Amino acid sequence: MRKLFQPPLPMPVARPPLDLTKGHFALVLAGGFLNTVLHKEGEDPILIKATPYKQQYEASKTEETKNEGKNNETTEAVTVMSERILLKVRVALPSGEIVELKQENGNGI
Repeated sequence: MRKLFQPPLPMPVARPPLDLTKGHFALVLAGGFLNTVLHKEGEDPILIKATPYKQQYEASKTEETKNEGKNNETTEAVTVMSERILLKVRVALPSGEIVELKQENGNGI
């Protein structure tokens, strides 16, 4: 078979449409470019490894009055908690150095 057919050409390495910077974490996650090699023309390839995780945060805090106008009137604090998705992204450079990219202000996706 090898005498009759040529081996297929190697597939080009996929790369994100935008550089991995603040605000692009969602594009990287949605585009499926995590845990892959990024190779820009003229530059050494880098390995991108990421782990998405959830972080809880306080969405709002209010006070609520129960039994208003009655003898057993009470005031309760109501705290609403929510979750945001964050990414822990690490980049392995050709030198062997591993760099962790940080998301600022804990902004999630």
